[in-house]
Amino acid sequence: MKKYLLFFLLIFLFFITADKILEHILTPYIRSSGQVFLNSYEIVRRDHPEKTWDKVIFGSSVTISAFREEESTSGYINAGINCGLVSDLWNMIKKKEIQIGSELVIAFNSSLSLYDDFAADPTNPWKRKWYEPFCYFQRDRLKLLLNNVILTYIFNDNNMNAPYKNQRRELYFGAMSEKELYDKLHSERAQFLYKIKFSNLKKNITALKNIKKYCEKNNIRLRFVWIPPNPTIEPLESSKDAYRFIKNYANENGIDFLDLNGKFDKECYFDQGHFNYEYGAHVFTEVIDPWLNL
Repeated sequence: MKKYLLFFLLIFLFFITADKILEHILTPYIRSSGQVFLNSYEIVRRDHPEKTWDKVIFGSSVTISAFREEESTSGYINAGINCGLVSDLWNMIKKKEIQIGSELVIAFNSSLSLYDDFAADPTNPWKRKWYEPFCYFQRDRLKLLLNNVILTYIFNDNNMNAPYKNQRRELYFGAMSEKELYDKLHSERAQFLYKIKFSNLKKNITALKNIKKYCEKNNIRLRFVWIPPNPTIEPLESSKDAYRFIKNYANENGIDFLDLNGKFDKECYFDQGHFNYEYGAHVFTEVIDPWLNL
């Protein structure tokens, strides 16, 4: 009986070790191969593979749309991710997905930045359960990569390309018409926005406090910035509550808080919150850069 148990234990350890080795080898390949569609975090990681990110500005897709790091002189990496929550940032830090060097700016743009029930991207690596093997978590991508290998080396098909080689995080160009903006704000998908209450923010507020402790422990300068919505849109009550909380929290804890309310006209925006790339992002970067350089 003991021999069988030992045998199964060795098999179990073998598969765990093999899975870890494959994770170490395949993770950078998946991000750089251009053969699979990447999520927004993976794109940042592909473009910034260095172990430590010295200066980071984190936020949601609004941050992605607003800050043009290539135009900035601050040295900050735009680490915005789609549906980026404060709890995502804490999980990235806690699970050592990122390592921050000297400065961290958290960009808030609405109550969604702190909304516990917001549907974040399930493909982000910190969403993987502790018991979930890498090969299972990445099964769809590995199947695609294996298929490409078969086409290339077995069937001698040299036409395999890399359609996602130059993939970028989503950017926004131009501006929605008034009707398009109205329809978007009153769509069925947007109705949950009107039901958000401050009580739905507890987990993310806890994550924010953990990030503050982490920054203090590691001598990282922590700052907040509030990115306002399109001035033609009346902010949600929950967003007003979130704004007041962030501002008060910053004041109470000696955290530098940049309030950008009233700084941008409607021409800067694509929709209710995202900046358009050709004008709004340029203006935003010009406005925030002196503060980032302080």
